[in-house]
Amino acid sequence: METTETGDTISLWEALTTVPDHRRAEGKRYPLASLLLIAIAAMLAGRRDQLSIVRWGQRLSAAALAALGITRPRVPAPSVWCELFRDLNVAALERVLGAWVQGGAPAGHVAIDGKRLRGSATATAPGIHLLAAFSTGLEGVIGQLRVDPAANEITAALEMLKTLPLKGTIVTGDAIFTQKAICRAIIDGGGDYFFTVKGNQPALKADIEQAFRPFSPLSAMDVAVCPGTGGNHRERSWPDRNPPDRDNRLAAGFAGAGMAGCSAGLPHHARTHHTRQDNRRNGVCDYQPEV
Repeated sequence: METTETGDTISLWEALTTVPDHRRAEGKRYPLASLLLIAIAAMLAGRRDQLSIVRWGQRLSAAALAALGITRPRVPAPSVWCELFRDLNVAALERVLGAWVQGGAPAGHVAIDGKRLRGSATATAPGIHLLAAFSTGLEGVIGQLRVDPAANEITAALEMLKTLPLKGTIVTGDAIFTQKAICRAIIDGGGDYFFTVKGNQPALKADIEQAFRPFSPLSAMDVAVCPGTGGNHRERSWPDRNPPDRDNRLAAGFAGAGMAGCSAGLPHHARTHHTRQDNRRNGVCDYQPEV
């Protein structure tokens, strides 16, 4: 739940009362927050379209409607719902719901991803594409933005990040969000990021691989340099992820961390490479992989 400045939590209905009401004075016979709460409850009950939401609301008793702030004996006609949803300030509603889900608690890990809204495509339109920020700790969406057909998820992410509480959060996403502007916006907001790097960014991938050698997660193959003659050095890629000197490097790492002797606990394939490494004849380039 959302909290006030004094630290008190507020209900969902109270949060919905802050959504701007676009209706004319004569169209406000039903409180906007009450109608929105009915729509949310109907969707939680499995209703996915406007007519189903209206029919669900029509089954509510007078007592239930009164508890939702509606003094009339029934919900409005379908045409009223149609006008309500058509002119509703969706962006404002999403901000209110996101703030209510967060409730003043730290967002923690936030995953951003874009998906096309199911059932939104028509014969003449491709459908509605939404970009959402999901907090795994709060188990809810704390931010959502509609992606303009003329834009993409990168520009939409930059806009959505402006509305998120980034301080102390870790933002994750797929490779499309691995952009300087997005990373800078997260850092400037006090957060951190963890994005995927793929082969379509070869320079960045090479830089990361070099920085994390010899244990780079991006290196599919370790490359060993043969003892060359003169200035001609030949390079060769090993056919697997465990070059013959891997165990020596692992053991050195364990020793540096105060874990000397832990190489005995290495997996079987690592010990096998360790044995082969001891049997090398003339440097790493004489290593022959098992077949």
